[in-house]
Amino acid sequence: MQNNEAGNLELDKSSMQIYPNPTCHIINVSCALPATFSIAEIVILDIMVKQLLTQLLTKDKSSTPLNTHILDAGIYFINLVIDTKVIETQKLIKE
Repeated sequence: MQNNEAGNLELDKSSMQIYPNPTCHIINVSCALPATFSIAEIVILDIMVKQLLTQLLTKDKSSTPLNTHILDAGIYFINLVIDTKVIETQKLIKE
């Protein structure tokens, strides 16, 4: 994690890890979070950018399992959102 010249938060590349991917049921999401933030969350979106699942993160809990049983097989996007800013997006494949 770094601050750029304007003082904005920049996380190192691959600040979010998702495994297993592809998945059938449960995924584990681990994130590198900044020292200070108000709200951090993991958001799963479908290919139409409809929000399907949201999981809040805390300073004490920067990793979490997510049950994807409600998702049909397909491709989804997982966003790491910190203080309403999308920090990183990764693709999730649900089998």
